[in-house]
Amino acid sequence: GALRLLFIFSGPGRSAGSVVSEPGSGVDVAPTLALGLGIEIPAYAEGQSLMPALCGTGPLSRPWVAVQNTTFGTDAIIEERWKLVRRAATEELYDLALDPSESNPLPAVGPDYDRLAAIAGAVYP
Repeated sequence: GALRLLFIFSGPGRSAGSVVSEPGSGVDVAPTLALGLGIEIPAYAEGQSLMPALCGTGPLSRPWVAVQNTTFGTDAIIEERWKLVRRAATEELYDLALDPSESNPLPAVGPDYDRLAAIAGAVYP
């Protein structure tokens, strides 16, 4: 199914009820909390702070997230609108804006597929 990270944030500089649609990951929670608390983010941290998107001060430094499910042997690259899922020798492309429940995979062709496949090839060689 679709991957969504529920993260509720309250604090100075944040408008009540606003939603961030940029992709985030579970590894982003610790750096976000650290920065929010004024703690330096360690260089070894895998994620990035979501504070720029949460506070509306700028975009995130990456437009996509990579996820891996070793239990099911699945890798995915997710952008705000697109998701490319790789399972063994198959790939499925989803338009999350039109198909948020990921019920109807699209043909794995075209510029959006090419961009995500290139990212996936670099992240999951």
